Amino acid sequence: MVVKMFGVNSKGDQYRRGLFLLVYGVLAWLVFRLVKVIIDRLIRSPLRTTPGPLPAKLTSQWLQFIDFAGNRTSTIHKLHQQYGPIVQIGPNEISFASIDAIRDIYSGQNPFMKSAAYDNFGRKGAFQMRDKEDHRQRRKRINHVFSQSVLLEMEPLIRDEVENLLKVVDERCGEPYDVLHWFRMLALDVVGQLFLGKSFGALKDDRPPPYVHHLDNAYLVWAIQGILPSVYRFTSFLPFRSIQDFLTAGDYVYDYGAAAFYDYLQSYGRTSTRRSLLTKLIAGDVDSKSAPLSDEEICVEISNLVFAASDTTGNTLTYLFFELARNPSWQEQLRKELRDTEPVDGSVPQYQQIKSLPVLNSVIWEALRVHPAAPASLPRVVPPRGGRVAGMDLPQDTVVSAQAYTVQRLLPTFPEPDTYNPLRWMTTDGGTDEMKELMLAFGKGTRNCLGQTMALMEMKLTTAALIKRFSVRLASPRTVDDMEMTDHFTLIPRGKKCLLVFERVEEKGV
Repeated sequence: MVVKMFGVNSKGDQYRRGLFLLVYGVLAWLVFRLVKVIIDRLIRSPLRTTPGPLPAKLTSQWLQFIDFAGNRTSTIHKLHQQYGPIVQIGPNEISFASIDAIRDIYSGQNPFMKSAAYDNFGRKGAFQMRDKEDHRQRRKRINHVFSQSVLLEMEPLIRDEVENLLKVVDERCGEPYDVLHWFRMLALDVVGQLFLGKSFGALKDDRPPPYVHHLDNAYLVWAIQGILPSVYRFTSFLPFRSIQDFLTAGDYVYDYGAAAFYDYLQSYGRTSTRRSLLTKLIAGDVDSKSAPLSDEEICVEISNLVFAASDTTGNTLTYLFFELARNPSWQEQLRKELRDTEPVDGSVPQYQQIKSLPVLNSVIWEALRVHPAAPASLPRVVPPRGGRVAGMDLPQDTVVSAQAYTVQRLLPTFPEPDTYNPLRWMTTDGGTDEMKELMLAFGKGTRNCLGQTMALMEMKLTTAALIKRFSVRLASPRTVDDMEMTDHFTLIPRGKKCLLVFERVEEKGV
Protein backbone atom coordinates (compact mmCIF):
# COMPACT_ATOMS: atom_id res chain seq x y z
CA MET A 1 0.00 0.00 0.00
CA VAL A 2 2.82 2.38 0.87
CA VAL A 3 4.63 1.59 -2.40
CA LYS A 4 1.42 2.07 -4.31
CA MET A 5 0.87 5.41 -2.64
CA PHE A 6 4.42 6.46 -3.37
CA GLY A 7 3.93 5.37 -6.97
CA VAL A 8 0.95 7.67 -7.37
CA ASN A 9 2.87 10.54 -5.86
CA SER A 10 5.82 9.84 -8.14
CA LYS A 11 3.62 9.86 -11.21
CA GLY A 12 2.01 13.09 -10.03
CA ASP A 13 5.44 14.67 -9.62
CA GLN A 14 6.40 13.56 -13.10
CA TYR A 15 3.18 15.00 -14.53
CA ARG A 16 3.71 18.33 -12.79
CA ARG A 17 7.34 18.38 -13.87
CA GLY A 18 6.35 17.68 -17.49
CA LEU A 19 3.68 20.37 -17.41
CA PHE A 20 6.18 22.81 -15.91
CA LEU A 21 8.72 22.02 -18.64
CA LEU A 22 6.05 22.47 -21.32
CA VAL A 23 4.96 25.84 -19.96
CA TYR A 24 8.57 26.86 -19.47
CA GLY A 25 9.37 25.83 -23.04
CA VAL A 26 6.45 27.79 -24.47
CA LEU A 27 7.40 30.87 -22.44
CA ALA A 28 11.03 30.53 -23.47
CA TRP A 29 9.99 30.26 -27.12
CA LEU A 30 7.75 33.35 -26.78
CA VAL A 31 10.56 35.29 -25.11
CA PHE A 32 12.94 34.19 -27.85
CA ARG A 33 10.50 35.29 -30.55
CA LEU A 34 9.94 38.62 -28.79
CA VAL A 35 13.67 39.25 -28.42
CA LYS A 36 14.22 38.31 -32.06
CA VAL A 37 11.50 40.72 -33.19
CA ILE A 38 12.99 43.48 -31.05
CA ILE A 39 16.48 42.83 -32.40
CA ASP A 40 15.31 42.54 -36.01
CA ARG A 41 13.14 45.65 -35.94
CA LEU A 42 15.02 47.93 -33.55
CA ILE A 43 18.63 46.98 -34.20
CA ARG A 44 18.99 45.19 -37.55
CA SER A 45 16.23 46.85 -39.58
CA PRO A 46 17.43 49.27 -42.28
CA LEU A 47 14.56 51.52 -41.13
CA ARG A 48 15.72 51.56 -37.49
CA THR A 49 16.83 55.22 -37.53
CA THR A 50 13.61 56.47 -39.11
CA PRO A 51 11.69 58.82 -36.79
CA GLY A 52 8.45 57.43 -35.41
CA PRO A 53 6.72 56.03 -32.32
CA LEU A 54 8.14 52.86 -30.76
CA PRO A 55 5.01 50.72 -31.32
CA ALA A 56 5.23 51.42 -35.06
CA LYS A 57 8.69 49.89 -35.20
CA LEU A 58 7.54 46.68 -33.54
CA THR A 59 4.09 45.96 -34.98
CA SER A 60 1.57 47.17 -37.53
CA GLN A 61 -1.35 46.20 -35.29
CA TRP A 62 -1.21 49.41 -33.27
CA LEU A 63 -2.23 51.36 -36.38
CA GLN A 64 -4.77 48.75 -37.50
CA PHE A 65 -6.88 49.29 -34.38
CA ILE A 66 -6.62 53.07 -34.82
CA ASP A 67 -7.64 52.60 -38.45
CA PHE A 68 -10.66 50.51 -37.48
CA ALA A 69 -11.78 53.30 -35.13
CA GLY A 70 -11.66 55.74 -38.06
CA ASN A 71 -8.68 57.76 -36.78
CA ARG A 72 -5.80 56.60 -39.00
CA THR A 73 -5.47 59.80 -41.04
CA SER A 74 -5.62 62.18 -38.06
CA THR A 75 -3.14 60.01 -36.13
CA ILE A 76 -0.60 59.99 -38.97
CA HIS A 77 -1.07 63.74 -39.38
CA LYS A 78 -0.21 64.29 -35.71
CA LEU A 79 2.84 62.05 -36.08
CA HIS A 80 4.11 64.23 -38.92
CA GLN A 81 3.57 67.30 -36.77
CA GLN A 82 5.65 65.62 -34.05
CA TYR A 83 8.39 63.87 -36.05
CA GLY A 84 8.61 65.77 -39.34
CA PRO A 85 8.20 64.88 -43.04
CA ILE A 86 9.34 61.25 -42.72
CA VAL A 87 7.63 58.98 -40.17
CA GLN A 88 7.72 55.23 -39.63
CA ILE A 89 4.15 54.00 -39.14
CA GLY A 90 4.80 50.24 -39.26
CA PRO A 91 7.76 47.83 -39.17
CA ASN A 92 7.91 48.03 -42.95
CA GLU A 93 5.93 51.19 -43.70
CA ILE A 94 6.95 54.84 -44.04
CA SER A 95 4.71 57.89 -44.40
CA PHE A 96 6.08 60.96 -46.19
CA ALA A 97 4.91 64.56 -46.25
CA SER A 98 6.85 66.58 -48.82
CA ILE A 99 6.61 67.61 -52.44
CA ASP A 100 9.75 65.60 -53.27
CA ALA A 101 8.13 62.47 -51.86
CA ILE A 102 5.02 62.98 -53.98
CA ARG A 103 7.18 63.26 -57.08
CA ASP A 104 9.21 60.18 -56.19
CA ILE A 105 6.27 57.96 -55.20
CA TYR A 106 3.47 58.92 -57.57
CA SER A 107 5.02 60.22 -60.80
CA GLY A 108 4.23 58.20 -63.90
CA GLN A 109 7.87 57.18 -64.31
CA ASN A 110 8.30 55.63 -60.86
CA PRO A 111 8.43 51.83 -60.53
CA PHE A 112 6.32 51.67 -57.35
CA MET A 113 3.16 49.54 -57.58
CA LYS A 114 0.05 49.81 -55.44
CA SER A 115 0.26 47.83 -52.21
CA ALA A 116 -1.79 44.79 -51.24
CA ALA A 117 -4.16 47.11 -49.34
CA TYR A 118 -6.02 47.70 -52.61
CA ASP A 119 -6.98 44.02 -52.76
CA ASN A 120 -9.53 44.79 -50.04
CA PHE A 121 -11.55 47.31 -52.07
CA GLY A 122 -14.04 45.01 -53.76
CA ARG A 123 -13.55 43.23 -57.07
CA LYS A 124 -10.62 43.82 -59.39
CA GLY A 125 -11.13 46.76 -61.71
CA ALA A 126 -8.96 49.67 -62.84
CA PHE A 127 -8.85 51.12 -59.32
CA GLN A 128 -7.79 47.87 -57.64
CA MET A 129 -5.24 46.76 -60.28
CA ARG A 130 -1.76 46.74 -58.78
CA ASP A 131 0.29 45.79 -61.83
CA LYS A 132 1.17 48.96 -63.75
CA GLU A 133 0.90 47.39 -67.21
CA ASP A 134 -2.46 45.77 -66.45
CA HIS A 135 -3.70 49.12 -65.24
CA ARG A 136 -2.35 50.97 -68.27
CA GLN A 137 -4.13 48.61 -70.63
CA ARG A 138 -7.41 48.90 -68.71
CA ARG A 139 -7.26 52.70 -68.57
CA LYS A 140 -6.55 52.78 -72.31
CA ARG A 141 -9.86 51.01 -72.88
CA ILE A 142 -11.98 53.25 -70.66
CA ASN A 143 -10.35 56.71 -70.69
CA HIS A 144 -12.51 57.83 -73.64
CA VAL A 145 -15.60 57.60 -71.44
CA PHE A 146 -14.31 60.45 -69.24
CA SER A 147 -13.15 62.88 -71.91
CA GLN A 148 -14.36 66.48 -71.68
CA SER A 149 -16.35 66.19 -74.92
CA VAL A 150 -18.17 63.04 -73.79
CA LEU A 151 -19.00 64.54 -70.39
CA LEU A 152 -20.42 67.65 -72.03
CA GLU A 153 -22.80 65.33 -73.87
CA MET A 154 -23.87 64.00 -70.47
CA GLU A 155 -24.46 67.45 -68.96
CA PRO A 156 -28.27 67.36 -69.42
CA LEU A 157 -28.44 64.17 -67.33
CA ILE A 158 -26.50 65.81 -64.49
CA ARG A 159 -28.55 69.00 -64.76
CA ASP A 160 -31.80 67.01 -64.49
CA GLU A 161 -30.68 65.48 -61.20
CA VAL A 162 -29.54 68.85 -59.85
CA GLU A 163 -33.02 70.15 -60.71
CA ASN A 164 -34.47 67.34 -58.60
CA LEU A 165 -32.24 68.40 -55.71
CA LEU A 166 -33.41 72.02 -56.04
CA LYS A 167 -37.00 70.84 -55.60
CA VAL A 168 -36.03 68.94 -52.44
CA VAL A 169 -34.27 71.99 -50.98
CA ASP A 170 -37.12 74.30 -51.99
CA GLU A 171 -39.62 72.13 -50.11
CA ARG A 172 -37.51 72.29 -46.95
CA CYS A 173 -36.60 75.98 -46.88
CA GLY A 174 -36.18 77.33 -43.38
CA GLU A 175 -35.93 73.86 -41.83
CA PRO A 176 -32.84 71.94 -40.62
CA TYR A 177 -31.82 69.74 -43.50
CA ASP A 178 -29.29 66.88 -43.56
CA VAL A 179 -27.22 67.77 -46.60
CA LEU A 180 -24.94 64.74 -46.15
CA HIS A 181 -27.88 62.48 -46.93
CA TRP A 182 -29.22 64.50 -49.84
CA PHE A 183 -25.87 65.21 -51.48
CA ARG A 184 -25.13 61.47 -51.34
CA MET A 185 -28.50 60.80 -52.96
CA LEU A 186 -27.76 63.38 -55.66
CA ALA A 187 -24.40 61.80 -56.45
CA LEU A 188 -25.98 58.34 -56.45
CA ASP A 189 -28.70 59.37 -58.90
CA VAL A 190 -26.15 61.02 -61.19
CA VAL A 191 -23.89 57.97 -61.38
CA GLY A 192 -26.94 55.76 -61.78
CA GLN A 193 -27.97 57.76 -64.84
CA LEU A 194 -24.47 57.81 -66.30
CA PHE A 195 -23.19 54.30 -65.58
CA LEU A 196 -26.27 52.12 -65.08
CA GLY A 197 -28.57 53.77 -67.60
CA LYS A 198 -31.16 54.69 -64.96
CA SER A 199 -31.44 56.80 -61.83
CA PHE A 200 -31.80 55.20 -58.42
CA GLY A 201 -34.68 57.60 -57.74
CA ALA A 202 -32.99 58.46 -54.45
CA LEU A 203 -33.93 62.17 -54.60
CA LYS A 204 -37.62 61.36 -54.94
CA ASP A 205 -37.95 59.48 -51.66
CA ASP A 206 -37.05 60.47 -48.10
CA ARG A 207 -35.78 56.94 -47.50
CA PRO A 208 -32.54 55.92 -49.20
CA PRO A 209 -32.79 53.00 -51.64
CA PRO A 210 -31.73 49.54 -50.34
CA TYR A 211 -28.53 49.87 -52.37
CA VAL A 212 -27.25 52.53 -49.94
CA HIS A 213 -27.67 50.23 -46.93
CA HIS A 214 -25.69 47.48 -48.65
CA LEU A 215 -23.05 49.93 -49.88
CA ASP A 216 -22.46 51.28 -46.37
CA ASN A 217 -22.12 47.72 -45.08
CA ALA A 218 -19.77 46.81 -47.93
CA TYR A 219 -17.37 49.58 -46.85
CA LEU A 220 -17.34 48.15 -43.32
CA VAL A 221 -16.82 44.59 -44.54
CA TRP A 222 -13.91 45.62 -46.76
CA ALA A 223 -12.40 47.53 -43.84
CA ILE A 224 -12.66 44.45 -41.61
CA GLN A 225 -11.12 42.27 -44.32
CA GLY A 226 -8.15 44.60 -44.59
CA ILE A 227 -7.65 45.60 -40.97
CA LEU A 228 -8.86 42.57 -38.99
CA PRO A 229 -8.80 39.62 -41.42
CA SER A 230 -8.94 37.03 -38.62
CA VAL A 231 -12.18 38.59 -37.35
CA TYR A 232 -13.62 38.45 -40.86
CA ARG A 233 -12.67 34.78 -41.27
CA PHE A 234 -14.18 33.90 -37.88
CA THR A 235 -17.47 35.69 -38.48
CA SER A 236 -17.80 34.17 -41.96
CA PHE A 237 -18.34 30.77 -40.30
CA LEU A 238 -21.14 31.99 -38.01
CA PRO A 239 -24.48 30.54 -39.19
CA PHE A 240 -26.59 33.64 -38.58
CA ARG A 241 -28.61 35.17 -41.41
CA SER A 242 -28.01 38.76 -40.31
CA ILE A 243 -24.24 38.25 -40.16
CA GLN A 244 -24.11 36.52 -43.54
CA ASP A 245 -26.23 39.29 -45.10
CA PHE A 246 -23.79 41.82 -43.68
CA LEU A 247 -20.71 39.97 -44.94
CA THR A 248 -22.15 39.60 -48.46
CA ALA A 249 -23.03 43.29 -48.82
CA GLY A 250 -20.25 43.71 -51.37
CA ASP A 251 -21.74 40.93 -53.49
CA TYR A 252 -25.05 42.83 -53.50
CA VAL A 253 -23.30 45.95 -54.84
CA TYR A 254 -21.71 44.03 -57.72
CA ASP A 255 -24.82 41.95 -58.41
CA TYR A 256 -26.83 45.16 -58.64
CA GLY A 257 -24.39 46.60 -61.18
CA ALA A 258 -24.47 43.40 -63.24
CA ALA A 259 -28.27 43.25 -63.20
CA ALA A 260 -28.51 46.90 -64.30
CA PHE A 261 -26.05 46.23 -67.13
CA TYR A 262 -27.96 43.25 -68.51
CA ASP A 263 -31.28 45.11 -68.14
CA TYR A 264 -29.75 47.91 -70.19
CA LEU A 265 -28.65 45.50 -72.91
CA GLN A 266 -32.09 43.94 -73.03
CA SER A 267 -33.79 47.34 -73.29
CA TYR A 268 -31.43 49.19 -75.64
CA GLY A 269 -29.03 46.67 -77.17
CA ARG A 270 -25.30 47.07 -77.78
CA THR A 271 -25.51 49.72 -80.50
CA SER A 272 -27.82 52.16 -78.74
CA THR A 273 -27.41 55.89 -79.32
CA ARG A 274 -28.88 56.56 -75.88
CA ARG A 275 -27.08 59.23 -73.91
CA SER A 276 -25.09 57.58 -71.09
CA LEU A 277 -21.52 56.71 -70.26
CA LEU A 278 -22.53 53.06 -70.23
CA THR A 279 -23.32 53.33 -73.96
CA LYS A 280 -19.80 54.67 -74.56
CA LEU A 281 -18.27 51.93 -72.43
CA ILE A 282 -20.08 49.17 -74.33
CA ALA A 283 -19.05 50.62 -77.71
CA GLY A 284 -15.38 50.96 -76.76
CA ASP A 285 -12.94 53.59 -78.00
CA VAL A 286 -12.98 53.65 -81.80
CA ASP A 287 -10.09 56.13 -82.01
CA SER A 288 -7.64 54.01 -79.97
CA LYS A 289 -8.74 50.83 -81.80
CA SER A 290 -8.59 48.98 -78.49
CA ALA A 291 -11.01 46.14 -77.87
CA PRO A 292 -14.08 47.00 -75.76
CA LEU A 293 -14.25 45.52 -72.30
CA SER A 294 -15.96 42.17 -71.90
CA ASP A 295 -19.40 42.11 -70.29
CA GLU A 296 -17.90 40.80 -67.04
CA GLU A 297 -15.28 43.57 -67.02
CA ILE A 298 -17.92 46.22 -67.66
CA CYS A 299 -20.04 44.92 -64.78
CA VAL A 300 -17.10 45.26 -62.38
CA GLU A 301 -16.05 48.69 -63.64
CA ILE A 302 -19.51 50.27 -63.51
CA SER A 303 -20.09 48.84 -60.02
CA ASN A 304 -16.75 50.27 -58.86
CA LEU A 305 -17.50 53.63 -60.45
CA VAL A 306 -20.94 53.88 -58.85
CA PHE A 307 -19.73 53.34 -55.29
CA ALA A 308 -16.52 55.34 -55.79
CA ALA A 309 -18.21 58.37 -57.33
CA SER A 310 -21.28 58.56 -55.10
CA ASP A 311 -19.72 58.93 -51.65
CA THR A 312 -16.67 60.98 -52.65
CA THR A 313 -18.67 63.61 -54.54
CA GLY A 314 -21.47 63.61 -51.99
CA ASN A 315 -19.07 64.07 -49.07
CA THR A 316 -17.15 66.84 -50.83
CA LEU A 317 -20.35 68.78 -51.52
CA THR A 318 -21.33 68.30 -47.88
CA TYR A 319 -18.09 69.79 -46.55
CA LEU A 320 -18.17 72.55 -49.17
CA PHE A 321 -21.61 73.73 -48.06
CA PHE A 322 -20.64 73.30 -44.41
CA GLU A 323 -17.80 75.77 -45.01
CA LEU A 324 -19.99 78.13 -47.03
CA ALA A 325 -22.53 78.07 -44.19
CA ARG A 326 -19.75 79.17 -41.81
CA ASN A 327 -18.49 81.81 -44.26
CA PRO A 328 -21.46 83.83 -45.58
CA SER A 329 -19.16 86.39 -47.21
CA TRP A 330 -18.04 83.72 -49.67
CA GLN A 331 -21.66 82.93 -50.44
CA GLU A 332 -22.18 86.59 -51.30
CA GLN A 333 -19.09 86.76 -53.50
CA LEU A 334 -20.12 83.60 -55.32
CA ARG A 335 -23.70 84.80 -55.79
CA LYS A 336 -22.42 88.07 -57.22
CA GLU A 337 -20.20 86.16 -59.64
CA LEU A 338 -23.15 83.99 -60.72
CA ARG A 339 -25.53 86.92 -61.24
CA ASP A 340 -24.82 87.15 -64.97
CA THR A 341 -25.21 83.43 -65.66
CA GLU A 342 -28.63 82.71 -67.09
CA PRO A 343 -29.92 79.13 -67.21
CA VAL A 344 -31.21 78.13 -70.63
CA ASP A 345 -33.95 76.09 -68.98
CA GLY A 346 -34.85 75.41 -65.38
CA SER A 347 -32.63 76.83 -62.63
CA VAL A 348 -29.28 75.19 -63.37
CA PRO A 349 -26.73 77.29 -65.32
CA GLN A 350 -24.97 75.77 -68.30
CA TYR A 351 -21.58 74.30 -67.52
CA GLN A 352 -19.79 76.34 -70.18
CA GLN A 353 -21.01 79.49 -68.44
CA ILE A 354 -19.61 78.59 -65.05
CA LYS A 355 -16.72 76.15 -65.48
CA SER A 356 -14.01 78.87 -65.36
CA LEU A 357 -15.52 81.24 -62.81
CA PRO A 358 -12.71 82.08 -60.34
CA VAL A 359 -14.77 82.28 -57.12
CA LEU A 360 -16.64 79.06 -57.91
CA ASN A 361 -13.42 77.22 -58.65
CA SER A 362 -11.73 78.62 -55.57
CA VAL A 363 -14.44 77.64 -53.07
CA ILE A 364 -14.48 74.10 -54.49
CA TRP A 365 -10.72 73.59 -54.59
CA GLU A 366 -10.36 74.94 -51.06
CA ALA A 367 -12.98 72.46 -49.86
CA LEU A 368 -11.04 69.69 -51.60
CA ARG A 369 -7.86 70.90 -49.89
CA VAL A 370 -9.19 71.18 -46.34
CA HIS A 371 -11.57 68.21 -46.55
CA PRO A 372 -10.28 65.77 -49.20
CA ALA A 373 -12.83 63.03 -49.90
CA ALA A 374 -10.03 60.45 -49.73
CA PRO A 375 -7.77 61.92 -47.02
CA ALA A 376 -5.84 58.73 -46.22
CA SER A 377 -2.53 57.22 -47.32
CA LEU A 378 -2.10 56.04 -50.91
CA PRO A 379 0.31 53.13 -50.31
CA ARG A 380 2.89 51.95 -52.83
CA VAL A 381 5.54 49.20 -52.63
CA VAL A 382 9.28 49.64 -53.23
CA PRO A 383 10.40 47.33 -56.10
CA PRO A 384 12.92 44.45 -55.74
CA ARG A 385 15.92 46.60 -56.62
CA GLY A 386 15.07 49.06 -53.85
CA GLY A 387 14.13 52.69 -54.20
CA ARG A 388 14.76 56.24 -53.08
CA VAL A 389 12.10 58.61 -51.77
CA ALA A 390 12.78 62.18 -50.66
CA GLY A 391 16.50 61.37 -50.39
CA MET A 392 15.91 58.25 -48.28
CA ASP A 393 17.17 54.88 -49.54
CA LEU A 394 14.61 52.14 -48.99
CA PRO A 395 14.86 48.33 -49.20
CA GLN A 396 12.55 46.29 -51.38
CA ASP A 397 8.98 45.67 -50.25
CA THR A 398 8.90 48.75 -48.01
CA VAL A 399 5.44 50.32 -48.14
CA VAL A 400 5.62 54.07 -48.78
CA SER A 401 2.85 56.64 -48.95
CA ALA A 402 1.70 60.22 -48.54
CA GLN A 403 -1.75 61.28 -47.41
CA ALA A 404 -3.77 64.12 -48.90
CA TYR A 405 -4.92 65.44 -45.53
CA THR A 406 -1.33 66.18 -44.49
CA VAL A 407 0.43 67.26 -47.70
CA GLN A 408 -2.43 69.65 -48.50
CA ARG A 409 -1.62 71.44 -45.24
CA LEU A 410 2.13 71.82 -45.71
CA LEU A 411 3.78 75.10 -44.79
CA PRO A 412 4.77 77.51 -46.23
CA THR A 413 2.78 76.57 -49.34
CA PHE A 414 -0.52 76.72 -47.46
CA PRO A 415 -0.40 79.44 -44.73
CA GLU A 416 -2.92 78.91 -41.91
CA PRO A 417 -3.49 75.43 -43.31
CA ASP A 418 -6.54 74.51 -41.22
CA THR A 419 -8.41 77.66 -42.23
CA TYR A 420 -10.88 77.51 -45.11
CA ASN A 421 -9.69 80.39 -47.28
CA PRO A 422 -10.58 80.29 -51.01
CA LEU A 423 -8.65 83.53 -51.46
CA ARG A 424 -5.40 81.52 -51.59
CA TRP A 425 -6.54 80.13 -54.97
CA MET A 426 -7.84 83.44 -56.34
CA THR A 427 -4.70 85.45 -55.61
CA THR A 428 -2.54 82.84 -57.36
CA ASP A 429 -4.67 82.56 -60.51
CA GLY A 430 -6.02 79.15 -59.62
CA GLY A 431 -3.08 78.05 -57.49
CA THR A 432 0.70 78.06 -57.83
CA ASP A 433 2.44 75.08 -59.43
CA GLU A 434 3.51 73.94 -55.97
CA MET A 435 -0.03 74.17 -54.61
CA LYS A 436 -1.33 72.07 -57.48
CA GLU A 437 1.47 69.54 -57.10
CA LEU A 438 0.67 69.05 -53.41
CA MET A 439 -3.01 68.40 -54.09
CA LEU A 440 -3.71 64.68 -53.74
CA ALA A 441 -7.50 64.95 -53.54
CA PHE A 442 -7.83 63.19 -56.90
CA GLY A 443 -4.68 61.10 -56.64
CA LYS A 444 -1.60 61.62 -58.81
CA GLY A 445 0.07 60.47 -61.99
CA THR A 446 -1.26 57.56 -64.03
CA ARG A 447 -3.30 56.34 -61.06
CA ASN A 448 -5.28 59.56 -60.67
CA CYS A 449 -9.06 59.54 -60.32
CA LEU A 450 -10.85 58.48 -63.50
CA GLY A 451 -13.89 60.59 -62.69
CA GLN A 452 -12.18 63.85 -61.72
CA THR A 453 -13.64 65.88 -64.59
CA MET A 454 -17.10 64.41 -64.01
CA ALA A 455 -16.94 65.13 -60.26
CA LEU A 456 -15.90 68.75 -60.81
CA MET A 457 -18.69 69.26 -63.34
CA GLU A 458 -21.27 67.88 -60.91
CA MET A 459 -19.94 69.96 -58.00
CA LYS A 460 -19.86 73.18 -60.04
CA LEU A 461 -23.36 72.74 -61.44
CA THR A 462 -24.76 71.89 -57.99
CA THR A 463 -22.98 74.70 -56.15
CA ALA A 464 -23.87 77.33 -58.73
CA ALA A 465 -27.54 76.31 -58.84
CA LEU A 466 -27.95 76.23 -55.05
CA ILE A 467 -26.03 79.38 -54.11
CA LYS A 468 -27.67 81.46 -56.83
CA ARG A 469 -31.08 80.55 -55.42
CA PHE A 470 -30.49 79.95 -51.70
CA SER A 471 -28.44 81.19 -48.77
CA VAL A 472 -27.25 78.60 -46.26
CA ARG A 473 -26.37 78.62 -42.56
CA LEU A 474 -25.60 76.13 -39.79
CA ALA A 475 -28.68 74.65 -38.14
CA SER A 476 -26.92 74.80 -34.75
CA PRO A 477 -23.41 74.92 -33.25
CA ARG A 478 -23.59 71.12 -32.89
CA THR A 479 -23.15 70.82 -36.65
CA VAL A 480 -19.48 71.71 -36.18
CA ASP A 481 -19.01 68.74 -33.84
CA ASP A 482 -20.91 66.45 -36.22
CA MET A 483 -18.53 67.37 -39.03
CA GLU A 484 -15.37 66.33 -37.20
CA MET A 485 -13.42 64.02 -39.48
CA THR A 486 -13.20 60.26 -39.28
CA ASP A 487 -12.14 58.08 -42.18
CA HIS A 488 -11.99 54.57 -43.54
CA PHE A 489 -9.95 55.62 -46.58
CA THR A 490 -12.82 57.96 -47.52
CA LEU A 491 -13.90 60.93 -45.41
CA ILE A 492 -16.78 60.34 -42.99
CA PRO A 493 -18.27 63.01 -40.65
CA ARG A 494 -18.22 61.72 -37.09
CA GLY A 495 -21.87 62.63 -36.53
CA LYS A 496 -22.96 60.95 -39.81
CA LYS A 497 -24.99 64.06 -40.63
CA CYS A 498 -24.66 67.74 -41.51
CA LEU A 499 -27.67 69.84 -40.54
CA LEU A 500 -27.90 73.11 -42.47
CA VAL A 501 -30.72 75.57 -43.14
CA PHE A 502 -31.41 76.92 -46.64
CA GLU A 503 -33.41 80.10 -47.29
CA ARG A 504 -34.49 81.65 -50.59
CA VAL A 505 -32.32 84.64 -51.34
CA GLU A 506 -35.25 86.78 -52.51
CA GLU A 507 -36.88 86.33 -49.09
CA LYS A 508 -33.75 87.73 -47.45
CA GLY A 509 -33.48 90.57 -49.92
CA VAL A 510 -30.07 89.42 -51.08
